[in-house]
Amino acid sequence: MCQTVVCRHFAALSPLTLRIAMADELTLEELWQVFDKIDTDKDGKLNREEIADFLRRVGPEPTRLYIDTVFSEIDADKSGLITRSEFFKYMTSCPPSRTIMDELASKFRIFDKDGDGTVTLSELESILQEATNLDDKAAIKVMFEATDTDNDGKITFQEFINMMKE
Repeated sequence: MCQTVVCRHFAALSPLTLRIAMADELTLEELWQVFDKIDTDKDGKLNREEIADFLRRVGPEPTRLYIDTVFSEIDADKSGLITRSEFFKYMTSCPPSRTIMDELASKFRIFDKDGDGTVTLSELESILQEATNLDDKAAIKVMFEATDTDNDGKITFQEFINMMKE
């Protein structure tokens, strides 16, 4: 029964917020079972591969953007792993505004023309030229570099979110 409830909630979320159930829908014991089912290596933490494997079992192939969204919402200490504590805190708290995340993900996908989960300088130049007729490559480069905080030549969804917060 727990599996069915979990699958129903996962399938209904876009982008994934990993809110498997509201606190009154699953018992604490059922939440433990869900966590344990996802934690395939049994180390007490959920990594990106475990989340992606679980999502593949309950819905369409998750994108990197989708997984980034999960971790940006749940991984409070930004360790790259979701602890049991973070999972339960998230599952039993009020859901974040899915509308805002949906809007941000939608806007990010517009910039991410090749769908690889990142935005390159050329993608940013292209969309800004199309949408706003901005043709100042130097200004676009400054904007790109300010957003690409890890200086890897790509804007990730998290960097995009951080830029939108400012």
